[in-house]
Parts: sequence; C-alpha cells; structure tokens
Amino acid sequence: MSRRDENGTDFWRMVDRFWMQPKDLRILDLMRRCYGFVLLCKMALLWPDRHLFFGSGSYLPPTEGRAILDPDAWSLYSFAPDSPWTISIALSILIAAGLAMILGKLTRIAAFVTFLMLIAIDHSNSMITDGEDIVIRLFAFYFIFAPGWDRMKKAATALPQARSIETEETFPAWPLRLFQLQVCLIFICSAIHKSNGIEWLNGTACYYVLRLDDLTRFILPGWISESLTMIKLTTWSVVALEMLIPFLIWNRKLRLPCLIVVLIFHLGTDFAMNLHMFQWVMLIGWMAFLRYEEIAWLGGKLGIVGRKNAS
Repeated sequence: MSRRDENGTDFWRMVDRFWMQPKDLRILDLMRRCYGFVLLCKMALLWPDRHLFFGSGSYLPPTEGRAILDPDAWSLYSFAPDSPWTISIALSILIAAGLAMILGKLTRIAAFVTFLMLIAIDHSNSMITDGEDIVIRLFAFYFIFAPGWDRMKKAATALPQARSIETEETFPAWPLRLFQLQVCLIFICSAIHKSNGIEWLNGTACYYVLRLDDLTRFILPGWISESLTMIKLTTWSVVALEMLIPFLIWNRKLRLPCLIVVLIFHLGTDFAMNLHMFQWVMLIGWMAFLRYEEIAWLGGKLGIVGRKNAS
C-alpha cells in the first residue's frame, strides 16, 4: 500500500472514531432536562399572547399567512381547524413534552413530538420566529437520537470493557457530536457574517447594537457605551471569540478555559441584551463538551447531589 493510500485510510479511520467510537453520553441526559426547562419557559412566555399570533383573530390569520409565507409549508392549521383551542392544545402538548424530558420519561418520543409541533407552530407564523427558534427546533431533532438514561448509564458502565473488546451495550458518540458541531457551526457562521460588515471590521458595531432599545435591557455605564476604545475592544473581541472558540475547544487542554469564556460571553450578553432564550439554548449546546463526571463533581462540591450520585 502506498503512503497516499495509508494516509487516506488513516483519515477515514479518524473520521470513523470521531463519530462511532463508544462514548459516555450521560451528559446528554442533563442537557435534555435543561432543554425541557427552557422549552417550558418559552411556552410560558408565548402562552399569554398565543391568540395574538395564531388563529383567525391574530395579526396574521392562517388564510392570509399562507399567501404571504410559504404556501407549500405545512403548519398547525394544515391538519387542525382554525379554532382558538388549536394553538392552546398545541402549546399544551409542548408543555407536556417538556415535562417528560425534565422527568426523563419517554424522552425520545417527547423529543419527536416537540420537533414536529415546533415545525407546525413556526410555520403557522414564521414572522415571529428568529434564529433562537431554529436552534431550539434543531436540538429537539438531535434529542430524538439520544438514548434514555438507563441505556446511557448501562453503556457508561460497559465503556471501559468496550475499549478492549466489542460490545453491544455501548452507544457511539455521534448523538453528542451533533450538538458539538452545531454550536461550533453557529459561532463560525456568525463570525463570517460579522466579518462581512464594515462596522464589525472598524470596531463600531457594538456602538449601534447597544443603542437598540428593543434589544438592550438597560443603559450601560458611559465608560463602556461611550468609550471608543471599549466599543472597539468589545466588537473585535466578539468576532475573535466566535472565530477561535470553535477550533480551540477541541484541544483537551483548552476545552475548559474555552467553556469558561463561552459561559461568561453568553451570560454577559443575556445580562445586557434581551435576546429571549437564545443564550440559554446555546449554553445547553456547549454542555456537550463537558464530561458527566465533571458535572457530578461540581454538583457534589455545591451540595446539589449526594456522594452516591456524584460517584
């Protein structure tokens, strides 16, 4: 075999290991429970205004909505009558699915139902959806392929043995990789789009962002919002962070520092800006880079879980 063939074989072996190597997926259970909580919060925010956004009495009735939006896309009213009860029942189903994921009951079915219902609701009025809704919908799809807690726990127990001999009790890494690659792709695409704008390149973008009244929670101190040096530093730091983190986080030594930076970035952004649930959904996705033992150790230190569970 030539050196070229050997390099090609090594590459595909590396790809196969990346996706199919047995992996401890217990962190997905914690991510799924957090996702269920975020889903409940989203439904709680949408519930009071549900009749303003959906149905015949809304700002965009279904008949006009089909003409304005994609007429071929199936929505909530493709299979259900245009009744005030339709959206209430749909949101109630999503609330039940969120509770099921929090409690760890019928999780794959709950994720599948969540995915379908979110598509139907988003297509019913896509004028009120944004990138946050797309990420929430994608995560619901990925959770369809995540095994239940019992399967995860059994696979984690068999994992040391699976490294030496083949076993059917373990589960491959690809459900976890979906989340890891998704959040990295979001950051990379965001950085590329930002780098095409002159305001992001000259460092003035955050000056305008911090003056959008519908997005900012409060007026920041003048030494941040009025200082050209701080504005440029903040603007360029955002682009650099979104460009570098998706690559650096795969390094074992840099993984935890990158996660700390990401945590500060998302919490700081959520503190200063009103972006609904987007920052929290992204933090759930970044949890895929954590190990379950690290969460259990931290929970034990904080007294959240007992020693038995931490071990």
